[in-house]
Amino acid sequence: MECRWCGKEYKTLRTQLYDKIREIKIPECNCTGPNDRLDRIYRLKKNCALPFKFRKDDMKDFVTPRELLPLHEFVKNYLDNLQSFLGRQVGMFLSGSVGIGKTRLICYLANRMIELDEHAVFFVSGSTFESQLDVLKRYRNDFEDYLEKLCSVEILIFDDFAESFCPFNKKYYSKVINDRYLEGRVILFTSMFDLQKNEEIFGPHIMSRIKEMVKENYIRLDTKLDFRALDGNTEITEKNIFNDHSNDVAEIWK
Repeated sequence: MECRWCGKEYKTLRTQLYDKIREIKIPECNCTGPNDRLDRIYRLKKNCALPFKFRKDDMKDFVTPRELLPLHEFVKNYLDNLQSFLGRQVGMFLSGSVGIGKTRLICYLANRMIELDEHAVFFVSGSTFESQLDVLKRYRNDFEDYLEKLCSVEILIFDDFAESFCPFNKKYYSKVINDRYLEGRVILFTSMFDLQKNEEIFGPHIMSRIKEMVKENYIRLDTKLDFRALDGNTEITEKNIFNDHSNDVAEIWK
């Protein structure tokens, strides 16, 4: 066993109680005290429900394909002006074709919001939201607690919005979005569908709320490029545009 901050091995003490010998692991470093901030960040990451694949993604070695440059610059601009947008309660809506990296970008943004300023973030996808509603409806207290979590967390990430939509659950989408709108809490959306298609699905009332919550931070990118299957022939930019946001505490997630 080792310290998750410095990697130093724990000291092993052996104790005997009657005929049984027990081993106790004791840290020999002083990381717990000086790294209270890292401990808080670790807990925030552990509780934010980001997909495991992206919990440690810092984009440090990622080179942006030219076709995806507008999307990446859009996300970088939001991160560069994060405090201004959060102060105005302005979220974001990433829309585009399948495979352009919307989920990875929004999770990268979540990681940086936690690491830079210790914001409380919670991630939910459209399919997870629908399945959780179906299961928790049988348990009223848990169901209400889940909805309250989505309504009250500081920053909510709604990935794959509308892609698993069930009309019977429309009122719960409306509750989450309306409650957060009235309380001035931010939502970051990703969706395969554009705003017009989302309005056809949810109706003008919900979409008018969403448009006001994201304001100018809406982008739509359609491309045949599949981010998950890049090959050596893909034209890329000269540099990683996220370099100035290199992750200084990514190693806290083990």
